[in-house]
Parts: sequence; structure tokens; C-alpha cells
Amino acid sequence: MKNENKIRVTLVDPINWEPLDLYFKILDTDVAKQWTTHFTDLKQGAHYVRESSLKTNRYASSISLDDCFNILCKLVDSINTFYDRPITRPTEITEDVLNYLHECYEVYGVRAEEKLEEKYWDTAYLTIPEDSHLAKVWPGETFNENMHNDFVKLNEWIHKTETFTSEDKIKGPGGVITYSLSPRTNFPLKDADFDNIEKYLDFGDFCLGYNTLGKNLEHIVLDGDQEALDRNAIVPQTTWSSEAFINLNRAMNNDRDVRDYKIKWDALNVTKKTDFTFGDHKTNREGYIKIAELDERSKVLVYDTITNTGKLDFAKYSKVQNIEIVQDYQVNKFGDERTPRWKPIPVNNGRIIEKIESKEAIITWILNNVCTYSCRYCPPSLHNGTNPKYDWEEIEPFVDKIFQHYEKNFGSNIRFALSGGEPTLSRFFPELIREVVKRGSSIGITTNLTRSIRFIKNNFGYLQYAACSFHPEMAFTRNDADDFFEKIKVSCTYCNTTVRVMLDPKYWDLTLNFIDKLFTDDDVTANVEVVFIQDQYGGSAQKICDLSYTPEQIKYINNFVNKNSTKADKKPFSKLPRLKDDTRADVFYTDGTSEKLISPQPYINKGETRFFDYSCSIGKESLFINYDGTIRRANCSEGGKNLGSIEEFETMDWDSLGTPLRCTIGWCQCGADVPISKKITY
Repeated sequence: MKNENKIRVTLVDPINWEPLDLYFKILDTDVAKQWTTHFTDLKQGAHYVRESSLKTNRYASSISLDDCFNILCKLVDSINTFYDRPITRPTEITEDVLNYLHECYEVYGVRAEEKLEEKYWDTAYLTIPEDSHLAKVWPGETFNENMHNDFVKLNEWIHKTETFTSEDKIKGPGGVITYSLSPRTNFPLKDADFDNIEKYLDFGDFCLGYNTLGKNLEHIVLDGDQEALDRNAIVPQTTWSSEAFINLNRAMNNDRDVRDYKIKWDALNVTKKTDFTFGDHKTNREGYIKIAELDERSKVLVYDTITNTGKLDFAKYSKVQNIEIVQDYQVNKFGDERTPRWKPIPVNNGRIIEKIESKEAIITWILNNVCTYSCRYCPPSLHNGTNPKYDWEEIEPFVDKIFQHYEKNFGSNIRFALSGGEPTLSRFFPELIREVVKRGSSIGITTNLTRSIRFIKNNFGYLQYAACSFHPEMAFTRNDADDFFEKIKVSCTYCNTTVRVMLDPKYWDLTLNFIDKLFTDDDVTANVEVVFIQDQYGGSAQKICDLSYTPEQIKYINNFVNKNSTKADKKPFSKLPRLKDDTRADVFYTDGTSEKLISPQPYINKGETRFFDYSCSIGKESLFINYDGTIRRANCSEGGKNLGSIEEFETMDWDSLGTPLRCTIGWCQCGADVPISKKITY
């Protein structure tokens, strides 16, 4: 039966956020089918990107040798803050320096693999005190994902730097992609799988990654590693995993390539010193096992078959955004026809954030998908549903588990952020907010404020904050604006209140008049922030509505100032202490400045939350519970959309949440996700 699926590899221009989709035809082989099934299962469940790199040659890169040197130094400095075998910082770029750094990388890989095999970190945290010096140096009490990622990046930048120091015969733009997911499972290779081994790869060959520690015969020959050959340290590939290797260099199957390889083979006396026969690549296990090839419809767009060179502008499309399995009909679909639609993001009109450091865990909970409003920019799934089936008796044990897990690292600094739908319609809303406060943690809501004033007085005193969304379409067409205004006054006397004004262009002038009213009434002490409305809400696959702003309106959003910040903030009926500044996240910029994160919305509006390729601590510092009871790391769905459920929370792998993830999303737009710790990677 013909395989109608394709592999879609999406490269991205991280500056302009433009995609380049490459589609690969899956071969009709057992190992190709097995890899596709395994990869699909991984993507649907709990996972994170273990490695994602596009290693380019010097003809396909905008980086300079100085760029490589500076980044190698930064990575070495970062690794040395925790690694027990300090790496000598480079003072110049030479072949010997790069060989030394690569040896450090390989030694770390062997050491880390040994620790993983013996399951060292499964019990280390039980025997090593947190304040011990042993906890502050590798291997430490837990697996240090940040340092591990730095080593992965170090290897990537070593290879990039080598293109400046080697006599590379590939004169056209090119590169290779390596990509893998965790959790990693190794599957044994069968002899028949090597029927598709390719020693000389064609442009667009999609292969199993070489996931075995050590060098196979080809690597030894290409590196001229006489010492490894003499001691018979040849390690052929024996297993496969999710790891993929994609060749985007020119086809290397002509007489010159064979001759050059033969010269290196003879220089090592391979035939005399081993039982290997030159040219018998299947027996020798030389090369990569091919499982897919670039679809012809993609190939004509990116490869010149006459000059045998790629057309890809890697200086622009310099990052791998995603690899996924799609249906054949999606090939060469662009714009609104693409599934999912490629979501545009705003230009960064502010500064570049280097890192955010959080001091709390954030639990985002969509309590329901029923709402008293039905805004045109909100997906129907969030307002056309019902209240969930859970009662407080079912929810309470789950809440207890959340506290058990996150109190270990954050104590009482756990913040619940409730949303919907309309969260105040939830059956267990009153019990939940009181339970959280009783445990010494904080809780807040995002609400449209349509519940009665009596409800506000009975419940808002337990809230650390109420983010009250003003939806012009609903408020003005239903004549609810005055009612909303009066309820804001009441809310201000019970908790920290913010009016989140949804800036709908359709009601622009009316909305600006309403904002002025909020500023001029002395009884309204609420903070006011304006919200840039998206035409494609959150994780929606397609555009929901036609919505656009004029340049003047965008300027208003970017320059908006909350004039209520100087008003006296009194909450006589609050049952809680005021939120302390030392629990707020710290934002650090690449220009050396820093500040407290008071509200995430201004950062989102200015486009400063473009965190693609950052390392993010979602899961470790956050949890997201959807209205249907499914659980994931955060609102953005990075790391899998379904890690477990409320019904089965006891069997969920809570320990897996501790691993930081690489962000593949261009723009972090959820207020609960922005404050989570994250940092730029190189």
C-alpha cells in the first residue's frame, strides 16, 4: 500500500519569522515505517527536543569567524560554572583548539551516558544534600539539562567553525540537519535495514541519525584517525532512535568523491590492517541508513540539478523550527492553506531579553469552556462548551498532588492562574480559591466580570489579583460597559485589579473613551493595560477572524502608559497580604539592564517575548490543566499536549517535568507562560 504520509521539515528565518517547508517522501522499507510510527507517537505524547541544529558551511552562513570564537568562549564559560573538569577557554581558533574542544565534548558524552545507564540521577537527589558542594558540581544531584544543552551547542559551533579552518571542497551553500527527541528509546537494527545504507549521500537524503557512541569506519577514515584504527576502536551503528540526519549539501556520489575517500582509506592502510573491503559499504556499515528523500516538488524549489548545488539561503533560514509527519495533500501549501497556518508574529519594538528568572511555580488552569460571551476572536471551543464534570471531592486530591510536587522547590511560592471560558462559572471555584489561600499560596483569575457584585464581594477577597477583560464587542453591543465599570470599582476594594482592555479595531474610538473614563475616576485604582488581539488565538490551527491594526493604532499600543499607576491602592476587604516584589520574576536584557516583571502584557505587545530557540523551564516551574482535564507543561503545548489527566494524575510521570525545553514557538503570548524562567541559547 502506498504511503501517503510525508515528513515536513520547517526551517525558519528567526528574524522575520518566515518559514521554508521541505517535504520528504518516506521510503517503503520496514525501518522507515517503524521510524515514522515511533516519531509520530513521540510527538503526540510527552516529549522534548533533545537536539535541533542546522550545521551550515561557510558559503551558506552569515556568521563570521569572530562570531564563532565569541560563542565558543561563552559556551565554555557557561559549561565551566558546573562541570567538574573545567575546559580551557579558547584564545584563538586553530585546528588543534577545535580538536581539543571536540574531545571534551566526546568525553562528556561518554561520561553522561554512563551515568544515565546506571540511573545515577534517579537516586542522587536522595543522598546529596542541596547545600552540599557535591550538588553544585557535575554530576550533581539532578541531571543538569542546561549544561547538557551547552555541550550540544558546543559541538554544533565546533562544526560551524571548522568550515572556516578546513579546505572544504563544497563550494555551494549547504548544510546538514540533526534532530532528535526525548525520551530516547534505542531499537536494534536488522541486517536488512542496511540495504538502504548510503555512503555518498544525495542532496535531500533523510537518514537515521548515527546514535551510537564512538566512531564507525567512515568517521575514522574521514578524520584520518590512525590511532583508533590501530586499536580496532571501530563502532558500527547497531541501533536507531528518533534521531534524524538530513543532508542538504551537494550530491557526493561522483568519481572525485570516491577517489578522495580512497586516498584517505589507503593512507590509513585500512585494507591491510582490517578485514574490510573498499566499496563494500553495507558490510562495512559505512554511511547512513536512508529512510526518506526530498520530494520532487520541494527539490525543484531548493536545488539546482545542473550545477549540483543548493539554492537554500541558510543565512536567512538558519534554524530548524519543527519536523513532523503530515499528509501528502499538505505539500506546497502556503499562507492560510497551510495546516497549521503559519502564524505571523509582531516585530520586536523593544529590547532583546537575554533571560527571565522566576521565583515561583505557575499553575494555569482552564476551569471550563463555557462563557457568558462569544467574542469573534475567541475560538468556539472556549465558549460553546459546558462546565466540566468534576466536583470538589474529585478535584481536591489532585490539588494536593500539585502542592506535593511543587512545594519541594518553591515552598508556598505557588501561584494558580485561573481562566476559561469564564472561570467564575465553575462549580468548584469557591472551594479551590479558599484551599489555595489556606495553604499559603496565591491565586488569581482572568474574568469578564459578568458575575454579580454579590459574587465579587463573597470571593474576590481571596484573590491575589483579578485580571478583568473588557471586550468592547460584547460590552458596547449589550450595553454592559457601565455595569463593568461599577464592578471594577468593587473589585479594586478586594484585590489587585487590572483592566485588560481588548483593543478591537472595530470599536476603537469607543474603547479609547472608555479607557479615559478609567483614568479619570478616582474610585478606579485598577491598573489598565491594553491587549493586542490576535486573529489566530493561542494554539488555534487556523485564523479565527479578519482583524488588523493601522500603523497609528500599533503605535498607540506600543506607547501606552498606565496612568492609574500613581493612584492610591487600597483594598480594605482583602483577606491577603500584598504581593511582595521579591516574588516577581526578574527580566534581564542583552544590553545589561534588568527590571521586575510587573505585568507580562507590555512585553507581549512590544514583541519582546519572541523566545524561539530559548531554553525554557516550562513544566519545572509550571503546569497547565485544560478544561477537559488533560495536563501539559504550559499553555503553549511545548513538550506534548497530553502528559496525563485529572483522572489519572497518580500515574503521570511528574519527575519528567523537571527538564527545560527548547522553545519552537516564535512568540510567547500567554501571560502565565512569559514569567517562567528562560534564557537565550547560542
